[in-house]
Amino acid sequence: MESMNSGHEERPQKTLRLSAEELSKFRLRGCTGAYSLLDSDDCLKIVTEYTSQKNVFIKVKTSKAASAVNSQRKYWKKSAHAALQRVEQVARHPVIVEKVKSILGEDVLLWGSSVIVRRPGRIHKWHTDREHFWWTGVTVFVGLVGTTPESSLKVVPGSHRYMRSPTKGERIDQDAEVLERAKLYSVDPTVETIGLNEGEFFIFDGPMWHGSNNVSNNTRFALLLQYTSPDYAIRIPLTGDDEGASGQELQTPENFSPPCLLVSGTDSFNQNRLITGNRCD
Repeated sequence: MESMNSGHEERPQKTLRLSAEELSKFRLRGCTGAYSLLDSDDCLKIVTEYTSQKNVFIKVKTSKAASAVNSQRKYWKKSAHAALQRVEQVARHPVIVEKVKSILGEDVLLWGSSVIVRRPGRIHKWHTDREHFWWTGVTVFVGLVGTTPESSLKVVPGSHRYMRSPTKGERIDQDAEVLERAKLYSVDPTVETIGLNEGEFFIFDGPMWHGSNNVSNNTRFALLLQYTSPDYAIRIPLTGDDEGASGQELQTPENFSPPCLLVSGTDSFNQNRLITGNRCD
């Protein structure tokens, strides 16, 4: 596996991009990977940094919570890049950014990042990230400490084209249940477990249906990086549940934007809060 310090700046950037075949498969299936990125020491350092500061991250369910984000040195739970230097470094890593540019174009904005912890036996229900009902984008899932094929993510290939949530208010944990729902939108859908290991990542289209079931004996840590184009105005939803159904209105305090990171190109729209390191412009 390749360390963050392995000198990718010496490699031609174009060699890091998705091939035409990879891009075609991504458009069809909604995901691509796995790709090597970090060594075990890198993974441990990210987890250690997160663990030491995890109390600064909060869910933003109300305007009062949003006010705390602005005034009390708290961060939205999807703004790890604003608080953790190592998360920012991974988000800017050319091996990731160049592949994301293959999909989104030259101008790329990181709007969300979070460290996800799943203990043994923990099921994360089938869902689609609700923010993608308001803006398009891709998600990069980076396996950290404890990530194995037994604890990795599961997806329904092609579900990014449904543009619907797999649920209608109920909770779906089982693969058989999500396949029955997927049959409403496609013929012969499948569930695929991404065979990811520590230090590897894969990319999936934001609206793709995904979930997980950690059947290993170890706690799994993973880093989620979420990218879009800077022409979208990013706002923090206040509807409580991360995996809401399509059609919900975007409820947010007026002009409240999370800190975003421009990782490639330029932002000529000036409608998002851009950060440099840990400082907001």
